[in-house]
Order: sequence, then structure tokens, then C-alpha cells
Amino acid sequence: MYQGYFHFKESPFNQTPDPQFFFSTPVHQKVLDAVNQAVERGGGFVIVIGEVGTGKTTLGRYILQKVGGSLPVSLVLNPALSPGELMRTIAEDFSGGEIPAGLPPAPAVAELLARMPKGGILIVDEAHNLPRASFDVLLEWASSVLEGGGRLTVILLAQPEISSLLDNPAAKERLPASTVRVPLVSLSSAETRAYVGERLRRAGGGNAGPAFTDGGLDAVHRYSRGIPRLINTVCDKALLAAYVKESWSVDKEHVKLAVEEIEGPSLRDERRGQRFIRGVGVAGALSVVVIFAAFLAYQTSRQIAPGGVSDGAAGKRPAVHWNARVPDEDGVVRANSPEESAAAAAYTLAALWKRTPEDPSAFAKTLGDRPDFAAAARHLGLEANAVQLSRTAILKGTHPIIVSLLGVPDVITTVRILEERLGKDAADPALLARTRTRYAVLAEVHGTNAVVLDPLVGRTAIPVLVLLDRVSGDGTVWSQPPGDKGPAPRLVQERGS
Repeated sequence: MYQGYFHFKESPFNQTPDPQFFFSTPVHQKVLDAVNQAVERGGGFVIVIGEVGTGKTTLGRYILQKVGGSLPVSLVLNPALSPGELMRTIAEDFSGGEIPAGLPPAPAVAELLARMPKGGILIVDEAHNLPRASFDVLLEWASSVLEGGGRLTVILLAQPEISSLLDNPAAKERLPASTVRVPLVSLSSAETRAYVGERLRRAGGGNAGPAFTDGGLDAVHRYSRGIPRLINTVCDKALLAAYVKESWSVDKEHVKLAVEEIEGPSLRDERRGQRFIRGVGVAGALSVVVIFAAFLAYQTSRQIAPGGVSDGAAGKRPAVHWNARVPDEDGVVRANSPEESAAAAAYTLAALWKRTPEDPSAFAKTLGDRPDFAAAARHLGLEANAVQLSRTAILKGTHPIIVSLLGVPDVITTVRILEERLGKDAADPALLARTRTRYAVLAEVHGTNAVVLDPLVGRTAIPVLVLLDRVSGDGTVWSQPPGDKGPAPRLVQERGS
């Protein structure tokens, strides 16, 4: 919404990993140098370890962009795979989908690499999620490739939990002496300032855009502790607060308002919403009220088809971008709009179950205009059941659950979505209907708070009673069929402190 006001060509603080916005520090350069050296000497291991939100995935995308045109690359995005599944994924990447006939995946990849004069690069994102058996097989296979004269560079991007795998005596024995471990630390205050300025510049195509005051930048660094993901979150909302106040600069008060919104405990915390409205002033408050009233009036004046999507072209869901299948470090597959949230929620739940569809194309087709989560479950070898969402069902029932939520995540997002929709597409009732509803995953419950993986917001904890006020219709629970001995859905990791 604020892009036009600040003359941005694109959003400067999008959470989607984008190599275009890669920001290099001396630590990042150390990683890049280590990768280059490993490739030049014929292979080796580079292990990048960082907390949640420090930019490991973006770094991996940047490396992929830099080397992908000159070397074969296998990118494993969801490593929670069995040894056989992991090696088959790697083999298919290196072979272009055609594994040499008559060979198991591991020898097949070794043979493929032997045909590649420059070797290949294997990037494993979220490597801490590798099951121990799969990690051991990966190390054994990579070591045999290198010892046999093959050229293979393995890049592991992981959270600190990977130490439980790396410190295993067998792993220590198999990792080559040339292995490089690089801790990806948070940004310093000076680096935070440079990071914010660089993203503003790139989003404006060279235009410096709005200015963050010294106080504003100090507040950003204090809140974010130099963690890029948190920097992006608070800067995005601070820019919106500045836009609502019709300010060209972003100061510490705008950042304070943004922080209050981020730390709100629910999807609709009235007290925080009231503080935000008071903070942006009378004009801003009136704009929220007017937009919201217009939205409600327009909604009630139309007859929306069941499901909220018309049969016309305007009601067609856009094709889901391939990034919709990639969970972020909080385990959430992100979406850019409510109409993408059904697919994102299904991919999020699939990742929790550690399942990948045998036919990804058929799986994706079940998540189109009218998502069929039961059909999607069958493509993962699972069963699906509808569950009536009540307080008891949420507190004591089976999780995770795909739920449909009414409304928008918070006051700031209300302003953004409603103004965008009413300003640009006020004549499209199907679009307005889709704005009302989005899908998310109720992952688990702690006490009376529900952990929700929301494709539009990320990972958040909200009171169960507030969630009940937002849900629409029944939820969908996936379960293992009788006799299935596959893994149960993993619990969501706690957000890094």
C-alpha cells in the first residue's frame, strides 16, 4: 500500500528469501570465499550455522544464483526425508529427473558426478531437520564421492541444533579436515543501518526513498537485535505507520507503533489496535473507519457465491509460485495474498508431517479454486477428516488442523488490504470475498494459547477464544491410515529468543 507513496518499485522488506536483496557482511563473504575455495579444490563441506531469521535461506538462494549457471546444483529444501528419499531427491536434481537405469540413487549420483568435469554443488537448507539416519547416509555417500576422486561441494544451512548431528563420533570421522564451519551472527548496529538503507535503495530502483531517522534506526536495531527477519518485519510496519501519518521520514515513534503491533498477543487485540489508531492521529483513524465501513457496506450489498469465488475470470486463483512449497525457518510456507493461503497451508501441513507427494503436480491441482484438503492428504498417503471447531476440540483434540480464518491479521494489515482492494478493485466482489477468508494451520496448543502457522503473518500464538472468534466452518485434520508407520507430524520449534 505504501509503495506508491514512497515511490518504491517493490516492497523493500518482503520476507520471501530474495537474492536480489542479499546484503553481504564480512561473515557472508567468509561463506562465499569458503564455497569458492571448495569448488576450486574439487569439493568439501561448508556448514553455515545461524539462529532463526539470520538469513541462511537468503544466503543459500544467493549462492544458488551465483553458481547455478555454471555448475549442476541440487537444492534440498525440506530435508526431513528418509535416507532413500533424500538420495533420490539429490539424484533427480543432478540428473534432471532421469536417474541412470539399474542403479540405486546413491551410486547413480556418484556416476553422474563422475561425468561432470567441474563436479556439482549440493545445498541442504534447514539441515538440522535431517533425520540422523539420513545425515549419516549423506555423509557416508559424500565422503565416498570425494575419496573416489569425484568433485562435490556440500553446503549445509542449519540452526545450532545441528550440533547434535555434527558432534557424533561417526560424523567427526567422515567430515574432511577441510570442512569450514561459519557461524552466521546477527548484524551490528552499523550493519543494521546499512542493511535498511540498502534494501530501501534497491526497492526504489536507485531512489533512496524515505529516510529512517537516527532514532528510528536505533529503535529498529534494539527491537530486532540485528536479526534480518525481525528488521524486515518492524521496518515494513514502521513504513506503514509513517505512510498513515503522511510522514516522509520514519522515526522512533513509528517504530514503537510497529513493535506494539508485532507483539500483540492475538489476531485482534483491541487495546493495541486502539493505541495504534491514537498514534497515527485522527486522520489515520478516520481513514481506517471509513475504509472498513465502506468494506462492510459493500460486502452486505452483494450476493457472494458459496466459497467466495465467482465463476468468472476474476475469480480464478493465480498459479501458486514454486516458493509456496518452501517453509521458512518457523515452519510456515508463506503466501502473498489470501487466495494463495490454501496452498500455502497445505504445504505447511505437509512439511509438519514430513511428507512429500509422489506426484507434486496432482497435489497442487487439489489446491486450486476450491481447495480439496482431503484429496491433497491422499496424495501424501494420509487420510483427512473434518473436525467441528469448538473450545474443547481445540484444547484437547488432535493437531495440527487446517483452519479457515475470517478477517485480516491486525490493524495495520486491515489498512493495507482494505485500501488496496477498495482502491483498485472495488468492483470485484469475488476479490472482496477472498479478502475475508484465508487458511492457516493450527499447529498445537500451549495452555490456553494456540500456535498458528499463518501464511500471511507467520508463526504466532493467540488465545484459543480469540481463534474461535475468527474461524469459519470446520477444520481439516490429516491422519495416518491403519498400518502406516511413517513419521507423525513434528512439533513446531519454539521461536528463537
